[in-house]
Amino acid sequence: MHYHQFLDAAELGGGTLYALAVADRLKATACRVTAWVGGHGPASAECDRRGLAHDRYDQPGLRSGGLRAAVELARLWVRLRGRGNLVHVHSCPAYGVTGRVWRRTAARTVGHVHSQYTPDDYRWAFRDPPHAIVTCAGFLVKQVEAALPADTLRRIRLMAIPNAVDVGRFFPGDKATAKQAVSAPTDRPMVLMAANLAEFKGQLTAIRAMQELRQLGTDAELWLAGIERGGVTTFTDRVTALIAELGLGDRVRLLGQRADMPDLMRAADAVVLPSATEGLPLTLLEAQASGAPVLAAPVGGIPEIVADESTGFLVAADDHVGYARRLHELLRDTAAAARLTAAALEQIRAHHTWDQLFARLRGVYDDVLAG
Repeated sequence: MHYHQFLDAAELGGGTLYALAVADRLKATACRVTAWVGGHGPASAECDRRGLAHDRYDQPGLRSGGLRAAVELARLWVRLRGRGNLVHVHSCPAYGVTGRVWRRTAARTVGHVHSQYTPDDYRWAFRDPPHAIVTCAGFLVKQVEAALPADTLRRIRLMAIPNAVDVGRFFPGDKATAKQAVSAPTDRPMVLMAANLAEFKGQLTAIRAMQELRQLGTDAELWLAGIERGGVTTFTDRVTALIAELGLGDRVRLLGQRADMPDLMRAADAVVLPSATEGLPLTLLEAQASGAPVLAAPVGGIPEIVADESTGFLVAADDHVGYARRLHELLRDTAAAARLTAAALEQIRAHHTWDQLFARLRGVYDDVLAG
């Protein structure tokens, strides 16, 4: 059996990293696996770093339609028309533009929902339905179920496999050592936000919270790890302009894309994610596994892993004052922070390890292959 993992983009976002982790696990069990990257970008270099066989597909061309899309669909059909292929597409839009190919091949198919979409988006993406649909969080099962026709739901398997974290890489460690490894300050707290630079992710809220935090009497730094997708800097320019406007140039750092995320998480005194929309963000799972307290917006699947005042704090996405106040309390009360991180770590080890996720995903693969 040849397992094909179709990545959601050429950049290194959450869905892409998830797909590569699945490919890694399959390769480790001596399976034949190919990662398909949706264009030119850092995901190809990451495949090389991991030693994964990979190919490219023209996702922009497929979305554009016309002759370019027809040529790419024909190429995919030629590559995957034989039996013995299982295709796992890690994106609703990517499945939407490739579904007609899989319908005409003997490939077994799995579609993955990593983010929220509208009911119309789900119906369009799965108009040629896969054999199974997997979602990254429980709330997405209900959304997909409500959107798809009853006859489609009768013909497919639909289930949630909550996102997970590699506890072999992300684990609590000595904070002083971690701070030294990433050159973090030792005389003031470091607040980390790890997310692609995009307005809906909430970097502007996080920056405004830092100004408010300073006014409350807590001097801290905010580190923003991530880049703007698509090769543009429109939002990045807004971020740098706001930093300058608020006089936070010495307290807010733009780190770009980082490969040392485990050390960054262990060095962080808190991790924030004021997103307006989410699936089940890997960055929060990584923070919880690393012993960093988390503050995030109660959107998407976040309440499935962050219970307010138990395994983290829930604060509205646009409430920069609320984030500042919670950070002010948290950074001054080490006992409360320790209680939060201990409860979160226990939850991670019980429900969100990669061993658990991969076992469940292989079960889906086996069911799909068995028909």
